[in-house]
Amino acid sequence: MSRPRAVDLRAARRVLQYLRGTEQLGLLFKYAEDAECTTLRAFADADWANDPVQRKSTTGYIVFFNEAVGVCAQAAS
Repeated sequence: MSRPRAVDLRAARRVLQYLRGTEQLGLLFKYAEDAECTTLRAFADADWANDPVQRKSTTGYIVFFNEAVGVCAQAAS
C-alpha cells in the first residue's frame, strides 16, 4: 500500500496490539533423535467479494503437520 488511509493504519495497529498481547502463546515441538523428518506446512487464501450475487468474501486455510491435516473455510456473513 503506497498510500495507506487512517482506517488502514488503525487496522495495522490492532494487528500489532494482538501480536504483542499473544506473544507468550505458541506451540512447542520437541526434537526426538529417533523421529523421522517433521514437516509443518500451511497455506491460506482469501477471495474478496467474488460471489456475484451476494458479494461475500471467502477465506480459508489448511495446515499439514506430517500427515495430519487441519482445515478451516469460512464465508463472510
